[in-house]
Amino acid sequence: MVDARTGRRPGSRETERKLIAAVIQLMQAGGLAACTAPAVAERAGVAVGTIYRRYPDKDALVGAAILDLVSLEDGEREADYAAFA
Repeated sequence: MVDARTGRRPGSRETERKLIAAVIQLMQAGGLAACTAPAVAERAGVAVGTIYRRYPDKDALVGAAILDLVSLEDGEREADYAAFA
């Protein structure tokens, strides 16, 4: 079933959060080189195809993660941001 407000399935938002968190964790541990699609998928607990259904390529996924990170979400992500500084 699709949420009428967002146009997405209920688990979609959680999957998105898992993907973003996986990218950030991998970047913190090993930089951009560590953010391969298979590594992100494994860390997020999803199939590689799940990434490509949401993003056209790895750069788009990493870009989304960086935008999420720097938005800081009212300070909730400040520690993650500091780790990159």
